Amino acid sequence: MRRAEVRDGIKDLTLSAVGVQYISESCQDAIKTGNHYQSLTLGDASTQGFRTERAEFLDRVDFRGKKVLDLGSNLGEMSRGARARGARLVDGFEYDPYFVEIADLVNVHNNVSRVSFYRRDITDPSIYGEPYDIVLALSVFIYAGKVVDRLAEITDVLVLETHKLHGNLEETYIDPVSEYFPFYEVLGETEWGTIHDAKERRAVLVFAKSDKVLRATLVDRPPASTPSASKVSKDGRETFSTDIDLGRTRLYQRFFERFSGGTSADILAAVAEEPLELDTLSETDEFRRAYAGWTYWFLFLRGYLQYRAAGAVDPDNVYLQYLRRYFGPQGSDPSFSRLLADEAAAATAVERRFRDLAHFEGAGTSAYAPPPVSLVLSDPPRANQPVLITSSGERIEPRQLDGWHRLFAAKVFGVARLPAEVIRSDARVGAVLAAIEHFSYDGDVVELSGWGVSPEMALHNAQLSAVGVRVANAEIRPRDDVAAWFADIPHARWSGFHFRGETRGDAQGPIDFAVTVMEDWLPVGRLELPYVPGMFDDPRRPPAPLARRLTGQEDQTAVAARSARSTQALLGPVRQQRDLESIDTALEWGVDTGLLQPSLTRELEGVALTGVGFDREAIEWARAQLPGEFVLAAREPALDVPAESFELVVGCSTLPRLTRHEQRLWLAELHRLTRAGGLVSLSVQGEFLRRFAPPEVTRQLEREGIGEWTRGSGGWQPAGATIQTKDYTVLLCWEWFEVVEYAEGAVDDREDLILLRKE
Repeated sequence: MRRAEVRDGIKDLTLSAVGVQYISESCQDAIKTGNHYQSLTLGDASTQGFRTERAEFLDRVDFRGKKVLDLGSNLGEMSRGARARGARLVDGFEYDPYFVEIADLVNVHNNVSRVSFYRRDITDPSIYGEPYDIVLALSVFIYAGKVVDRLAEITDVLVLETHKLHGNLEETYIDPVSEYFPFYEVLGETEWGTIHDAKERRAVLVFAKSDKVLRATLVDRPPASTPSASKVSKDGRETFSTDIDLGRTRLYQRFFERFSGGTSADILAAVAEEPLELDTLSETDEFRRAYAGWTYWFLFLRGYLQYRAAGAVDPDNVYLQYLRRYFGPQGSDPSFSRLLADEAAAATAVERRFRDLAHFEGAGTSAYAPPPVSLVLSDPPRANQPVLITSSGERIEPRQLDGWHRLFAAKVFGVARLPAEVIRSDARVGAVLAAIEHFSYDGDVVELSGWGVSPEMALHNAQLSAVGVRVANAEIRPRDDVAAWFADIPHARWSGFHFRGETRGDAQGPIDFAVTVMEDWLPVGRLELPYVPGMFDDPRRPPAPLARRLTGQEDQTAVAARSARSTQALLGPVRQQRDLESIDTALEWGVDTGLLQPSLTRELEGVALTGVGFDREAIEWARAQLPGEFVLAAREPALDVPAESFELVVGCSTLPRLTRHEQRLWLAELHRLTRAGGLVSLSVQGEFLRRFAPPEVTRQLEREGIGEWTRGSGGWQPAGATIQTKDYTVLLCWEWFEVVEYAEGAVDDREDLILLRKE
């Protein structure tokens, strides 16, 4: 057989293997990767992978003559990319033997030498014995993060791609890795994959043990005056980079007027000698000034001196005590206040701030490359914003400053300039979780009540509008029940709202109402409320006791409003793919959540509708009141329904009620029931609700990608306890369906939406 024929056979075999959808047997259950993850090139043939291109970041790394280790090598494209850029030898560690075999076949076809792949569990510390010049850990930190200490024993350079950023670049990645690799540069940001929107961002960083090694590793490294973190936005907004001239920036003026000194040592000595009585200090006007006064920063440095002497954050550390007793409970420090209930987490958060001070103190004014501070601009600027001056003399007035403590630390220890990431935003639309508990409208007067919570701020101001015209401002009320549900958000008690106002709308037609949550006069959250005539008096609504049991809500108008909102949200992306009038059969998966009926019946009028649910009373009610066929199902599916029966499947809050095992069984069943080309629109408790999860749930999600969060009832999603990351959900569904769209918080402004297509 001629060599060309062998290569053609290898190409055909490889393309055939990649063409069959396959999900890896991951060494953990958190992130499962498919054979469509990376793109492949085989001569004149290629496959389009799930991941977007990352070659530009490899171009910034000098691989010439280096020995490289690629963790989680998948089909080997990053390994071969390093070799193509001059690496003398590359090893790829991959847990799944199937991927190892395909990667080897690609090497043979493409005549790639000195690139080898091995089946290894990268969480096993014992596999790291051989030294490497560079280690690649691209989107595998959930595994590699467990062995950073071992990686530091075999390499001086770690190239890291994060998972999806949630404003946690420093906390989750930079802080733990920089303990072993203290020098780093952020190369930029990547998109996660072709199905995600522009806000799905991940950072690529190069870590090194010394600044000299870092400089030698990077190609075309920007000058030292350029900020090290240049284009990574935490949530995908437009950014630019600069640096702050600390000598011309007059923040912390009251502190430095009181503790003036020639050197940082003089300042620390003055702080150490200042009399301290926390209870007495708390009665002063300066104490109430918080960041604007001198007492906060005095206590911060005094606590740092105690930390430096003890080598740890003791329970009696004065700064920790101050945060616990005064600052955190008032909601003045959102980044810390949520940790008050967790003593270990609170101490860790304080230690992180102190460690930043220690880096500045130990490294001097030039050796330490600190992470950038983040500045969010508003247009136009509001009153009383801090003023910062850049090294070029530009005046910046951010409406939000993330990095107060780092700026202060740099100023104390004589740093002249500090890198900054500036985010342009005319409205910082944040995460606001809200629930409507009463909604009535008679064509003239609208009345609305409920609650709304943000992890960042208390609810001070909200507006109700109809067709874009303001109708009423909110009366803000205390809610002890909401405070109990969100015990780790101290300001959650002031979350109730009530509106009453007159409209000039037409009661005969649909009207779009909206609740906008405001911070000062800037909108930070929005709750859409579509009104459809007749939605409050539809006789087909579930009876009150049943609706209350299924949804947890007492008020029938609230159930109707939620049904309309959820139905429109789930059908919205379907309409972009298909004319609803062309659909003849549909399945409602989870009739017994009580969240879509009768709105779904109204929207899909003329469609042969089948409903499946797990609650006998709900199914019996649906059979008696609604058109269509309704089937009672077991938790593990065994439906007597023919295959490929439906063009459309819609499920609201059903996936969250299932365990991970049951989810897999039902996705396989939905695949069986859906026609080729059919669409499946589901809601999932995912990334939006993750922002509100307590620390123990967040840690479980970071470890496993899926977890349980049981919260109670009263309109706060009693039906399901399962919460899962976007990565987990997308890769789980990808085993059976093409993932068309994923939208955070799109369903009822609390659950994420995932739209699937059967190929």
